[in-house]
Amino acid sequence: MRKALVVVVALLASLVLRAPVRAGLYLRNDYRPVLRPDQAPAYLQELREVPVPAKAGANRPAREHFLRQVGPLEDQLSKNRLTMTERADLGACYVRLGRIADARKLLEAGDQGSFRILVNLATAYFVGGDGAEPDLGRAVAYQEEALRAWDRTPQPGLAGVPDSALKVARRVEVFSLKLLRSRQKEARLGPAPRSIPLDPLFPTMKFGKEEYRPGQLPARVMDELPPDALDLVWELCRTTPGDFRLLWLLAELFNASGQIEPAHGLMKSIADRGIGSSFDRLVKHRQVLSRATPIIKRWREPDTSLWLMYALAPRGLVAPGGGGPFLQETIAFTPLAPPKSYYEGTWQPPPPPQLPQADAPTARFTWRHVTIGFVSGALVAALVGLQWFEWRRRRQARVPAPPPPTEAVAPTPAHSPDTFRPASPDQFRPAGD
Repeated sequence: MRKALVVVVALLASLVLRAPVRAGLYLRNDYRPVLRPDQAPAYLQELREVPVPAKAGANRPAREHFLRQVGPLEDQLSKNRLTMTERADLGACYVRLGRIADARKLLEAGDQGSFRILVNLATAYFVGGDGAEPDLGRAVAYQEEALRAWDRTPQPGLAGVPDSALKVARRVEVFSLKLLRSRQKEARLGPAPRSIPLDPLFPTMKFGKEEYRPGQLPARVMDELPPDALDLVWELCRTTPGDFRLLWLLAELFNASGQIEPAHGLMKSIADRGIGSSFDRLVKHRQVLSRATPIIKRWREPDTSLWLMYALAPRGLVAPGGGGPFLQETIAFTPLAPPKSYYEGTWQPPPPPQLPQADAPTARFTWRHVTIGFVSGALVAALVGLQWFEWRRRRQARVPAPPPPTEAVAPTPAHSPDTFRPASPDQFRPAGD
């Protein structure tokens, strides 16, 4: 149960902190807008409609995104100046636009040792379309060769991708090979059964007799589910948005992470095509989520959320007197009470303050600026020089001068004849004599 809780937390974190992974179909400028979980069904629907020509005046940003890239790349191809990375990009655009035959021909003429070329080829043979039937055997062969190419090069043509995203991309490619082999094995066994099960990417993800509940899966399933399961299946669905069996698996993972609305939206998109009954228990699961979706929407309405915040607001000690409880409840609700226009649908947030913007002055070259700069520099240099000389003078003044040298005096002998010379008799004679 503890592991199941860790898996749920990881699934929830992946909805917000998903790394910028590029896997399954490699295109440097892919169509990847910032999405919330509840926008996932509409985004995948947009990718599915990319091959369909747009009607006049229709807003089809995804299709236009790929068409804008095809023109310059085809121009480089006609001039024989297409690099291997650009060839992989053009092949990926062809796959998105449904030109599968053109994609296969273009990519097979490229470097068969390039990781990008090989992965895009595997995808082109897996999805099929435009008169080109899927070929699971060749898809498996190209995917295996792509992983061998990854092992031969530390950076398989994915410069600038963070290490965390590279690890996820590697796992996506490994699970993509697992999916291709599973589909190939099922094709060899004969026609598909009347009730198609989930793809066996996660062996324990099977539904038995347990009650199906919104926002959770059985504990035995969650215990063995990898924490990055949602990231892996999301990238696989982005690569093949028309694979409704994969979309069903993605819907179940959304439900496991507590995202009931996108899970219901994906199941509804499958049922709207009339193929919901082909998948085991999908109709039943959709009915369960259909009953829970209105409740989730109700919880998200302003009235409900405000009253819930009011009910959960912390209370302090009740003030003395009869009006204490009344004042406490009023203070708890006052910060949550919106204006009347909020309920009427006419309320708009105040616009941000507009700061006055002064016109930027135009810079002109004048000799006056040069002269002032030169004189200022000379004055600064002179001041620095004077300070340097003053510092040296003070430093020399602090050093004491050495004492002057003294002349050596010869010592007088202790018994010198001059010292003990006897007095002459004339020294004691009177002056008149």
